[in-house]
Parts: sequence; structure tokens; C-alpha cells
Amino acid sequence: MEENVEREEGELVKRLLEQVKLGGEQEHVIKVPTQAVVVRNWRRCILVKVITDGRVAEETFSMTMRAAWRVHQNTKIEERKEREFLVEFMCERDLSKVLDGSWHFRGDMVAMKRVYNKQEAEETEVDTIDLWVQAHGFPMGLILPNAIPDIMRAVGTPISDPQVIYNNGVKVYKIKLMVSLKKPVLHTLCLENDIIGKYKVYLVYDKVKKICLYCGLIGHVKEQCAERRMYLRMKEAGKFKDVPELWNMPEINFKPWIIDQTKVPVIGSSTENVLDSTGRGGENSEEEFDGGRGTKRVVGDMTSSHNMQSQLMVYGGSMEDDQDIQPLNRKRAREAIPNSPPPSQ
Repeated sequence: MEENVEREEGELVKRLLEQVKLGGEQEHVIKVPTQAVVVRNWRRCILVKVITDGRVAEETFSMTMRAAWRVHQNTKIEERKEREFLVEFMCERDLSKVLDGSWHFRGDMVAMKRVYNKQEAEETEVDTIDLWVQAHGFPMGLILPNAIPDIMRAVGTPISDPQVIYNNGVKVYKIKLMVSLKKPVLHTLCLENDIIGKYKVYLVYDKVKKICLYCGLIGHVKEQCAERRMYLRMKEAGKFKDVPELWNMPEINFKPWIIDQTKVPVIGSSTENVLDSTGRGGENSEEEFDGGRGTKRVVGDMTSSHNMQSQLMVYGGSMEDDQDIQPLNRKRAREAIPNSPPPSQ
């Protein structure tokens, strides 16, 4: 009896020593058959993220986006993280069609990024989104089109050539950019050059329904902004009374035209963006100038009043000298653009 106990104890000691050698881990190897392994074509895979704070159900997302994309029924959509999915398309045509478009899921924007292997799919963060951005008030004819992508790098990484569209009969540049989801968007650009002067360009983000006018981030509106709620809570507690800049901080920090091009204050030719001698056209308004001759009328609200002197630099004159505006502007256009033909008389 005692011999059996000693033998069992000896065997237990051996097993324990073996476990210590293995670091306390035991591995039971199972050979998985090849036909049971998921093999992906990573050249046709993308990561997709819904820009929202809410929950996104995998089945609902799959059904909705397959119908919206109109892709092959065997397109694979698999949830990888919260609100993030790995999509594998059945053909290159479906992949290109989806990547070239702008998509929403139940009103929330959908961001996409290509991945080329399993490691990228696991480590890549979808922190950018491809958007078409309109540049209103751009000095047409004064800057070469091939310089526009470099100028627009301040907004995002260019992924297309600039296009010209028409807004109420006015030419507007439009370019596709890869825009950060972690940084506030820009609502204006101020262009400056010694030859043509200064121009203010208003930016509109195409088909973007949700940009917070408080913090400037894409994906939510002002009423849903966590940063704004925290600020209001701290303000109610009186924490900003000794900091006037924060105590009097406006409710809206970003201009409404970023999501609504009808709110763009510049109407008419982009080379006619001039204010009157006070720098504004009345209380919170802006002036439109017809035909480059200084005929003015109020066309809408403008919350920013700087612009007057910089625009006059373009024309090289004042409102009292409006008869010289158009010829001088054409002369500068010829100087700025090589081999430009003379103006028609």
C-alpha cells in the first residue's frame, strides 16, 4: 500500500516538474484540415468603419450595404471591431465601384481603407475618409490648375485631379481628398501671393451630413458633441469665470457652409469678392458685386468680417476707383499665367 502511494507521489512530482518546464502551459495540437481554413483574396479586401457613436449590428449593416453597393451576393462582410467591418469583394469591378463612391449607413458616413494582408487588417485604424471638397471663391484664371492639389493639402491628401463644376452659374473647383477623422475640418483657406494679392476660399464638404459646428469633427452634430457637453458642464460649475476667452466662447465655432453650400457667403465671380469701405455690407452681411463694376447688393449673412483690405489688394484700387477694377485684374492675370492671351476689347 505504502509502495503504491510513493509511486503515485513520484509520478505527480514528475508531472509537476514537467509543467514547470513548460511554463505551466500545456498545448494540445490539433491538425486543422485545409478545406476548413478561410482563404481570403486580400487584393479585394477593405476595412469599413461607420462614423457613429451608436451600435451597428453586423446583419443589418451587411444587408443594407450590399443593397446600396449593388455588389455580388457572395460579397463577404465580417465584423472585426465595434462599428468596423472587413469586406471581401468577389470581383475588382465591385471593389472599384465602392471605393469610388461616397456612402452612408442610416445617415452616418462610411469610411473605407484598403488592406493587403491579415496583419494590416488587424493593425490598421480607419482614421481617414475620402471626401469631395468644393472650393468656392477660388481665383479662377489666376492660379494654374495643376497647383490646386498642393494648395488643398492643407485640407487633406489629394487623391484626384481637380474638377470644375458650376454652382448657380459660377465656376467652382472640386477635388477628392483623404481627410482626417481625428482633426477638425477647415472651413476657409486664405490664399496670398504678391502678384494676385489675397483671396478667401470657402470650403464645402460634399454629401457630408454630420460635421460638428462646435468641435469641427466629422461624424456627429453639435447637439451630440461630448466635448461641448463637458464644456457646458464645466461652465455651469463656474470653472471658466477667470478665463474670459473660454467663458465667452461661442456656441458655433465652425461655419455652416461646410455642410450646406447655400450658406457660402461668396456669390458671383470669385474674382469679384470685395467688401465695401467698412469691410462689411451692413450688420453681419456680405456684398455681391455685379460685372466687376462695384454694383453691390446684400446677399446673405457672414459671421466673419475680415477680408476687405486683402481683396482690394487683388484689384489694386478702392471702391471709389471701381472703373479700374476689371482692367487691372486682367493685367495681373496675364502676369500670373504664362502665355495668357490678351483680353478681348
